[in-house]
Amino acid sequence: MIVPAIERYHELLTPGIAADSWGLLEESIGRTNLVFGDRPICTVLRPYFLSPDEAGLIYSAASHTLSVLERAFERIPQSGYESVLGLSPREAALARIECGFRPVETIARLDGFLTRDGGFGLVEYNAESPGGIAFGHTLAKMFLDLPIVQAFSAEYRLHAPPILDNSLDALVGAYRSWGGTEPAPAIAIVDWKGAPTKVEFEICRERFEARGYPARVVDPAQLSFEGGRLRAGDFAIDLVYRRLVASEAAAKLEEGHPLIVAAERRAACIASGFGAFALTSKALFAIVSDPASSPWLPAGERAALDRVLPWTRIVREGRSTDWNGESIDLLEAARAARDQLVVKPATDYGGSGVVLGWTVDDAEWGAALANALERPSVLQRRVALPTEAFPVVQDGHCDLVEFMADIDPYRFNGETGLGAGTRLSRSQLLNVTAGGGSAAPVFVVEPR
Repeated sequence: MIVPAIERYHELLTPGIAADSWGLLEESIGRTNLVFGDRPICTVLRPYFLSPDEAGLIYSAASHTLSVLERAFERIPQSGYESVLGLSPREAALARIECGFRPVETIARLDGFLTRDGGFGLVEYNAESPGGIAFGHTLAKMFLDLPIVQAFSAEYRLHAPPILDNSLDALVGAYRSWGGTEPAPAIAIVDWKGAPTKVEFEICRERFEARGYPARVVDPAQLSFEGGRLRAGDFAIDLVYRRLVASEAAAKLEEGHPLIVAAERRAACIASGFGAFALTSKALFAIVSDPASSPWLPAGERAALDRVLPWTRIVREGRSTDWNGESIDLLEAARAARDQLVVKPATDYGGSGVVLGWTVDDAEWGAALANALERPSVLQRRVALPTEAFPVVQDGHCDLVEFMADIDPYRFNGETGLGAGTRLSRSQLLNVTAGGGSAAPVFVVEPR
């Protein structure tokens, strides 16, 4: 159903409607300063569409995968955060701070790829309050006002889950589980002032306040710990929406920093908990992907997992593993199968350190493998990146341009099925942080 819907959307996009719609979208993006760094967050004139069946598929796959990842994580002692998951000693120390609620990842995202013939694969788990939700929320409202979407809505019903409200509900739910009793807890949205997603923080603050929750955007340097309370000036904080990733907290915050003290003393609810960083380790994907390291997984569940998770292994010298039904030396196979593999650092984010084997030569690939032996890393089998045509307006003309697209189901306080995000790119590294690309709102559509 979805392909005819997309085709119909493009048919309705006459030059006049395209010009009017693009002009309104540009004006809205400019008025709201909807940028990532200095780039407009959206450069296309169509949402990412899902059929109800496709939405059910990605949410079901996400729910099952997260269940398996959680069971694997529960089997890893905290003493194994460094040796098994690849965290640095400082990162592991932060991850061991008890957050006081479950699940530790309050707002999270699985990164996946959907083919329109019903295939779906997941490649990473971002368990640390990922960016993009406020952008998606705002873009969805903007697109509903566009002439092209209004024309399309005459023939199709569109539904965009309230992902920003879901985020707030997840944060407050974590606060209640933590033991918080304030009817409207005061929320600090904490990250660096210079973060490229700083516009998102203001969108969150405005929405939180509109729903009756006092909120401020706070740089870590503005925090203090006084009288047993976490504060930002005269603002006493009950709940922290932690956008600051734990790897940066470990590198840039001293041990006695107020945010860390508040977490250790349970003086404020810090959501997601610092322990969510351990769940982001790509080594966890390798553990559940490899039957040798997850023999506890029943055969039926493994078969279901194998349909959505690519072959993933921790990079280690002299390691034997299975490859296409044969037992092989991992590094020898990796050198021979460069065009089928990706190297990823276990705990980096934003596309940092990722090397796509089919985009480099043998020398560069050899260097990537050598580097992977020096730092915790994984090898992952290449996943086919689906492409879709999206309308782009340039120099007054609207053309259909092929983009690679991912579709990423969110998890809110342990629940899936409550929304998803997407990233579009002409590069094979689909990551807005890495540069370029576009966001788009996600709508579930069905004929009227």
